[in-house]
This record gives sequence, structure tokens and C-alpha cells, in this order.
Amino acid sequence: MDKPSTKKEETENKKNPLVNCLAEFSSKFWKRLHDPRFVIEIVALVGLVFYVCETKRTNDLTQGALDLNKRLIKTAQAASITAEMGFAGKGSTVNIGFANHGKTATTLLAHYDITLESLPSEKQLRIVGSETVTDSIPREGEPKMPNHFYEIDGFTGEDLALYRSSQEGIRISGTFQYDDGFGEIISKQFCLVSASFQVMECGNGVRRYILSLSPQSK
Repeated sequence: MDKPSTKKEETENKKNPLVNCLAEFSSKFWKRLHDPRFVIEIVALVGLVFYVCETKRTNDLTQGALDLNKRLIKTAQAASITAEMGFAGKGSTVNIGFANHGKTATTLLAHYDITLESLPSEKQLRIVGSETVTDSIPREGEPKMPNHFYEIDGFTGEDLALYRSSQEGIRISGTFQYDDGFGEIISKQFCLVSASFQVMECGNGVRRYILSLSPQSK
């Protein structure tokens, strides 16, 4: 059974400033609850807190919608460049160009190597050339895509026969970079192979192409 508090303990409690402060606050708080003005102030404070939280939530939703709209505009309008190649067997000429699939014109800097390789191993036979170019790339739909043409020196009739039978390929590989029109510099690597007047990506693209050939054409 607890012992009743002594007068000495009560005196010590009264001397404790924290106890006194809590007791005074509790007493004043309960008294003020009976004051209508105090109740109105509490309700107003709660309302203000709710208003601030709701305003922040609305601002976050608005900012999220704006960010999404910017991303959608960028996706639809930004420059988007891919490398393309072709080969004219009669003139032993290979060409490379860069196509824009976006709505923003841009300037492109590219470096690439042109090599002759054996297929399906993709083993390099010899280097045809190495080039660095700077192109002004029009936006999608404008028929002014720049092309670069290179004559393959020493490309014999035997090479052409092997090319036609997909035993030799012409590879163009390198890197290019450009501004997408929204302040971002895009850097890409590319590697394309042409064989029997078909163009494919290096590696897996070549392997899929070889597998697709009929036994007579391999």
C-alpha cells in the first residue's frame, strides 16, 4: 500500500518549477476552454493548418502536371537521331546518313570507321576509311538529310560476289552526339552492317540475318 504523500513532499513539489508550470498551464487551459473566443481561435488554427496542407497538396499536383506536360512535349518535339547506311554494288559506293525522327532541327558531330569484314564471323578484313563529320540535321519531314558517300578502293568483282552471297559485309561503326533542342546533349554509339544489299545491326542483328538465310544462299 502506497504511503500518503507527506507535507515535505508536497512542499518540494511546489518548489519544482516544472511541476508548477504544468499545473498552471493545465488550469488555465481548462478555464479558457469555457471562453468561446478561445474555442474560435482553436478552430481557426486547425482550419489554417488544413488550408496550408491542402494548398501544398494542390501545388504538388499542379507541379506534377506541369512536369508531365514538359516530358510529353519533349518526347514529341525533341530531336531524335539515328544512323542509316546503304550500298550501291555497281559503283562499290557506301553511303551513311543521319535521320531525325523529331520535330527539332539540330547539329550533329559524328566519327565512324568503314571496314570490310567476313561473315558470319564479323572478322575484320581491312579498313576502308575513317571519317569525322559535322552535319546540320533538319527536323523530321524535311527532305534534306545529309548523306556521305565513299568509294571502296580495291573492292573487286570477287568481293562483290561474296557480298551478294552474304559472305562479306561492309561495316560502319562509330559515335555521334547532338543537342536534342531541350538543352540535353545526346551521345550514341552505332554499328551497322550491309550484306547482300540488306542493312542490319552488328552482333545479334547479323546473327539473326544469317539464320534467316536459306541453305542455298549461305
